[in-house]
Amino acid sequence: MEILKRIERWAPASGILFVGLMVIAFILIGEPARYDDSGSSIAAWLADNRRDLLLATILQGGALLMFLWYLGSLGTRLREAGEARLGAVAFGAGVVIAGMAAVTITVVGGLAYGIEQNTDSAMIKTLYDLQLAAGPLFAWPLAALAGATALASLRTGIFPQWYGLASAAGTVWFVVAGLSWAREGFFEVDGAAVWVGLIVFLAWTLVSSVVLLQQAQAREEAPRAAMASM
Repeated sequence: MEILKRIERWAPASGILFVGLMVIAFILIGEPARYDDSGSSIAAWLADNRRDLLLATILQGGALLMFLWYLGSLGTRLREAGEARLGAVAFGAGVVIAGMAAVTITVVGGLAYGIEQNTDSAMIKTLYDLQLAAGPLFAWPLAALAGATALASLRTGIFPQWYGLASAAGTVWFVVAGLSWAREGFFEVDGAAVWVGLIVFLAWTLVSSVVLLQQAQAREEAPRAAMASM
């Protein structure tokens, strides 16, 4: 039972593990093929990076597991603060994010896995471009996740005020990233706005995990401190 209590105390750290695994996966992927690349260029990139892409797929699968575990901690904390509806919104939005991510990860991993047998460059480009086009759509459930957390934090004071304000600012950026449907420039589907949104998401998750972890440890230490003062 003591081991289970320790695991529960450190559960919020799953967000930190999620970010770490994602960063390693992105390093392995390197500079990905772009939306305006030809099918043959995308196929060549998949073939040249096949091993690293498959390893990145495995790491991202583990990252999704850690993200879902982190969502459980965040949703539970919001419900404990009396924000059951916002907790449900945050958890539901996170599940949508995880589901969308699983699809896009599977597309790239599947293409890399079978690239030696697949010579249809048109099909490769279609599938690859579809998963890139999911980038702006990710921004909307991200806005719901961060927005619900920001509102609950600012309304109840469950988290530090700076965190609530930072979450609100992140929500605004996610909405901006969701508008990335330009043909070229900053707001391309795989342009800078989407990549900045990804960085903001990872940074926000990392900070959220640390805040949750600190609160979990403080709640555990509180009864001990009270007994010691008696």
